[in-house]
Amino acid sequence: MPGKNERVTMADNNLNLNVIVAGRPYKLKVTPEEEVIVRQAGREINEKVQNYQDQFYSKDKQDFLAMIALQQRVDALKGSSAVESEEWLKKLEELESLLDQTLTK
Repeated sequence: MPGKNERVTMADNNLNLNVIVAGRPYKLKVTPEEEVIVRQAGREINEKVQNYQDQFYSKDKQDFLAMIALQQRVDALKGSSAVESEEWLKKLEELESLLDQTLTK
């Protein structure tokens, strides 16, 4: 269901979505599966912009968007590092198991 700053029209199984981010409209073409995610992302960005506006003095929303982009990227890199570490740990455990099996024969 569109929010007050969003409009949806159907075209070729895709949705033409109008999302307002930091006071500016953006027209996007998304699949029905992406719609909820795109809407949620727009809401979260707008909430973060508002939080930055409440905390810091600046009239330029571009500064806030840059900070949000930087924070999102840092969070993504932290997450991918955790996934990589978990994968390495799993591989090490598999190797340890193989060594144990080999040494006990």
